[in-house]
Amino acid sequence: TTIMLASALMGGSELPVTAINEVQNSPIIEYHLSPEKLHKAGQLYHAWITLYIANAAFNILLLLIMLKFRLGVTFRNWVEQVSPRKLIQVFSFTPLLLGTIGLFNLPLQAFRHHFMSHYELSLQSWSSWLLDYIKLGIAGITIGILFVGLFYVFVRISPKRWWFYGWLISAMIIIFLVFIKPVFIDPLFNKFD
Repeated sequence: TTIMLASALMGGSELPVTAINEVQNSPIIEYHLSPEKLHKAGQLYHAWITLYIANAAFNILLLLIMLKFRLGVTFRNWVEQVSPRKLIQVFSFTPLLLGTIGLFNLPLQAFRHHFMSHYELSLQSWSSWLLDYIKLGIAGITIGILFVGLFYVFVRISPKRWWFYGWLISAMIIIFLVFIKPVFIDPLFNKFD
């Protein structure tokens, strides 16, 4: 069939109808990008890896700066002035810490959205993106309060085995991310039909 197709394309005899049907119905085995799309895909890959590494480095640097300037101690002092009750302190400290991290991450995440829009990977408007960023922050703070509160309860109950309970909470977070997030969190940001 391939020889008959090549012969017909080179000006040979006409191609039989069965050969045309075979060519039209044959599955595509390989797909190749055009050179310009391949170049754009390569640029996208390198830019994405660079952005990923920059995000990780920025977050590590941010946490180190927060440690250096004792921001956690400042937050703790503020929270202790609000209430002597540990539960209220957890409910106050966690949003302060996670909100600060989210606020400092806003410019990098905005650049990420710009990047995604530039490469036509996202059609989301800036207002919609910002609303999603705020919803994600609220969900993260809510979940953070729950897990940090549980961790401190376990530290008070068993100061010698806090590491085991920390591991247990980490396992719960992983289970949450794998099983619960797709059902309850993802629909806040995506429409599934």
